[in-house]
Amino acid sequence: MQAPLKPKEKAALIAAYGAPNFTLRRTAFGFAPTNHPEKVFTRRLINWLHERVLVRFDDRDLPRAVTLTERGLVEARALVDTARNQALSA
Repeated sequence: MQAPLKPKEKAALIAAYGAPNFTLRRTAFGFAPTNHPEKVFTRRLINWLHERVLVRFDDRDLPRAVTLTERGLVEARALVDTARNQALSA
């Protein structure tokens, strides 16, 4: 059993879920969704998600983009649904 996701990991999954093609693009500062370039995630954080098989690199050595895997999509949907349910019940 894996450890629970850290808050930054959750934020990256949700950002990727809301991005076009579920993809975060490489920028000068890290990885960010093209529709919200101010939300930047470090390579280290992206590596953590890759180790959990939640994202896939377009190129392992010099990645320009990371895309959610099927497992990543399931996890991101669950996070979004949980947040939505909490907001509706508040």
